[in-house]
Amino acid sequence: MAVTLVSSLSIVRGGTASGADEKAVVATVNDSPITTAQLESAVDLAIAKYRKSGFRIVSEDFRQRIRRQELDKLIDMELLVQAGAANAGKEVDELIARRLQALKSANHQVKGAVLAGPAAYEAARRDVLVDEYLRQTGIASLQVPEEELKKFYAQNLDKFKEPESVKVRHILLELTGDASPEEIAKTQKEAEELRAKVIGGADFAELARQYSHCASARNGGDLGYIKKGFMPAAFDTAVAALKPGEIGIARTEYGVHLLQVVERRPTAVKPFEQVKSFIAQYLQKDYQRRKIEEQVEELKRKARIIVNLN
Repeated sequence: MAVTLVSSLSIVRGGTASGADEKAVVATVNDSPITTAQLESAVDLAIAKYRKSGFRIVSEDFRQRIRRQELDKLIDMELLVQAGAANAGKEVDELIARRLQALKSANHQVKGAVLAGPAAYEAARRDVLVDEYLRQTGIASLQVPEEELKKFYAQNLDKFKEPESVKVRHILLELTGDASPEEIAKTQKEAEELRAKVIGGADFAELARQYSHCASARNGGDLGYIKKGFMPAAFDTAVAALKPGEIGIARTEYGVHLLQVVERRPTAVKPFEQVKSFIAQYLQKDYQRRKIEEQVEELKRKARIIVNLN
């Protein structure tokens, strides 16, 4: 589980490490060193992400801020690794082996020696120890409390609005794009005749099955509940002018539509229970991140951290 944290705790500061020496120690966490090489590798990755998002100019001042942020993250990660190691069971070796095997399977194009070396083993070991610690502390399986879900829902009601939808059925009298004026007039007349039949008491669904060129004909012309924009603009305009039960005619690129509005559902906010699982999924990572931050702060209170960085 990747951890992105910003430390706000006071830490002991020491002298200045030489940036030219990759083995120079920029910080120690309970006597475990973090080297210049580790830090600069993290900084390069962070800056590469900025550049990928369009950030072109990297000043020395900006790089120093990134170094401070990345060092804080490395310190936080080291604390989690150490906490995991303190409670590690015998199964950790097996978990590390599985992690390495999974990496090999996922990166089959990478040479086996790369994924079998000490660096790969150490990365897998650290990942496993952090994951185990988060599992043991219950953070990995934490669920967002319902009161937080309800709070988010109440504060973001606009995001859960369901736009107006209209239950419509239609009869499509097809016209090609190169239809002549005479063909268009004839089709318009057929639509008017069908409209008169419906008003006179004929069954709309039966007429749709008999005359419509749309696939919905088998369902009596029923299009279900549609929202604005689902159908062509001329169709939407005609629907907007009709009350439930009324019959209208619209011309679109598909032909002439005889349509009937069956029911209107006004704009409404989706009920909480309907969107509860979506909200929980949306908030889950942030909730776990906050709990990890709290746990790291607790670990810092018991740790000795020395930073050798200006």
